[in-house]
Amino acid sequence: MHDLVWPIDRKPKMWTKLGSFGANRSNGTRKHQGIDLAAPKSCSVYSMCDGIITYDQGWSGPNTKAVLVYNEEFDITFVYGAVAPKSYPKRGTVVKKGEKIAEIGVYPKGSTMLHLEVWKGKLKPPRTIWRKDKPENNIDPADYLLKILSTTL
Repeated sequence: MHDLVWPIDRKPKMWTKLGSFGANRSNGTRKHQGIDLAAPKSCSVYSMCDGIITYDQGWSGPNTKAVLVYNEEFDITFVYGAVAPKSYPKRGTVVKKGEKIAEIGVYPKGSTMLHLEVWKGKLKPPRTIWRKDKPENNIDPADYLLKILSTTL
């Protein structure tokens, strides 16, 4: 994929080791399937590419949801997690690259961020959890984010 846009309305910043792809979660019983980008509550979330909103789902507690955007040309699904309920368009909405698609919500313990996952194919919830082996269709979002950073500096 080329010509992607940064997914939040904040200056691009590197993610922490704990917020990186493959980091241990739940006392080592599972792995992190995405990247966490620090962002304040209500920060705008943008579609990284053209696509269609295929699903919205519960995330972590009542104040966060996830929105899935599928790009048919590249057969990739972007999962934008930890967004505020009712801050996003309905399923079936066609979105353009750079279009605002949501706002950041608040996790149960008060943290705020965008949790970004990338999956090959049209992902349907519930996604496969990375417990022992990485799901073969789960892609490290760093590959895309670093490309964006290298073209914007």
